[in-house]
Amino acid sequence: MSRIAFVITVSLLFIATVCSAQERGRETAEKTPTTNASLEVSEYHWDFGDVPKGVKVDHNFVLKNTGTDPLDIPKVRSSCGCSTAPLLKNRLEPGETTDLVLTFTTGNYRGKLQKTLTVISSDPNNQEVKLTFAAIVNDPDVKVEWKPRKVNFVQLYEGEKRKKTVELTNNTDSPLKLTLIELPMADFLKLKLKKKTFEPGGSVEVEVELTKKAPLGVFKKSFTLEVTGGETHRLTIPIEGEIVSPLPKG
Repeated sequence: MSRIAFVITVSLLFIATVCSAQERGRETAEKTPTTNASLEVSEYHWDFGDVPKGVKVDHNFVLKNTGTDPLDIPKVRSSCGCSTAPLLKNRLEPGETTDLVLTFTTGNYRGKLQKTLTVISSDPNNQEVKLTFAAIVNDPDVKVEWKPRKVNFVQLYEGEKRKKTVELTNNTDSPLKLTLIELPMADFLKLKLKKKTFEPGGSVEVEVELTKKAPLGVFKKSFTLEVTGGETHRLTIPIEGEIVSPLPKG
């Protein structure tokens, strides 16, 4: 092969390689379109604190699209079968929010644990967001004991009101202060913390009221208190019951 022919052959091969690379680049760009969707979450970690075994407790994460394009959230993965977090909406318009309600079933767990939820979204900069939650299940050395361990309204008729009281006892050597940091996620449950501080060995009461708004069916909710004064910690108290139709008259 002459020198000129060799140079022409090499040049043609080079041009073909460059064209092929450009074509692959265009195909890749077409397959991965850009978007200005952006996922923001209310918090990345939630601590239930002390919880009993064999109950369900919940927490509400808030998801928001802070971008200028629609945000798609095809699914949420859980690291264990002990938790669920169903999506109320899979697509958020710019500025729109949705609730992601985590329900944790304590089952026969015991001691400290931490689990993960993974939110899959179309946010190009954050396609997998990790949310974690922690708890201490059935801790025998709780700093604040409460009785009953579960607020159980058992069974009530539709439209019936009822109140239950939880007594909390300070098992530490320091005065403690209680702060309610998460209300039950239901407009038919109301809480009243009768006092916010209690001395060592002392107690306080939380009144839980079930209003007439309660809908038919079984409900399982919870509320979370934060305890400060010594080492800061939390406790989450479950609430459950069932509303049934009243008996027909006559």
